[in-house]
Amino acid sequence: MSAVTTDRPLASGPENEIELGQLVSARLAAESARLKEEFGGPNPDRIRFCVLDDLLPEAIFLSAFGQLPRLSDMVRRADMRERKFVSANLDKLEGPIVDIVLALADPRIAKIVAGIIGKKRLEVDPSLYNGGITVMLPGDFMCPHLDNSHDQARKRRRDVVLLYYFSPFWLPEYQGSLELWRLDGKTSQSSIEYKPNRLVILETTDHSWHSIQSILGPMPRASVTSYFYGPESERSPVRLTRFTSWPGDPLRGMLFDAQFHLRSIAARFIRRSVGNRHVYRPEATPSARTVEASTGTPHRRP
Repeated sequence: MSAVTTDRPLASGPENEIELGQLVSARLAAESARLKEEFGGPNPDRIRFCVLDDLLPEAIFLSAFGQLPRLSDMVRRADMRERKFVSANLDKLEGPIVDIVLALADPRIAKIVAGIIGKKRLEVDPSLYNGGITVMLPGDFMCPHLDNSHDQARKRRRDVVLLYYFSPFWLPEYQGSLELWRLDGKTSQSSIEYKPNRLVILETTDHSWHSIQSILGPMPRASVTSYFYGPESERSPVRLTRFTSWPGDPLRGMLFDAQFHLRSIAARFIRRSVGNRHVYRPEATPSARTVEASTGTPHRRP
């Protein structure tokens, strides 16, 4: 299945994070010209994205899927807007799944992705705010939405998101595709199929409306999310996550708009996100990971 091979499955640990980061860097660098062309230049009429298949050796993502966190250790989001489980708590995880999360939040990856999307510089987020692992079960979905525009401190703007899909044996009839919408959030632009071992690089702007089809398959839809940010010097207005309805459901869309405007008013008086448990907060026990997270450098497992 994979275009990249290895003589053995990679074991978990600090040396594996480095090796996995190098592997992903090499794959992106080798495909950077094609990915840059696919992503394209600035275009106000479309959401820019590119796709890289067969990112990792099959043994790695199969092992990662087998080590998904317990649902009881994840944060459940379930309302009219979305249904999914999320977690950025690396202290609850072990094995290749952690190594993948950390590899995709590596500054080396950010540097290559910056070149692909035409930016001078991108920065990583050691807190994994709204990143990490997402698990969606049959019946779960995400309505069309715009991602939160900034990091948790609201100092750096999100420029791009990396989405890595690793549920094996996924079939098209299981749905779960990533849907992209035009500026009005109501007209379809394109649909990116969920495929095992696929990496999607998607720009995050004030118009990058996207959604996830309802899951119809019998297995979890697992993915890793990693956001990259522009430098703090590139100041821009803050926008909270904003949802709208799928076409044909105007009443739900009106409700979502009202919720968004009320939250936006409240946000004017708050300088950072509050009450959001989807962030990595190292446990109190001292470790190399805790120390480096406090300095803002990439995580390393103890």
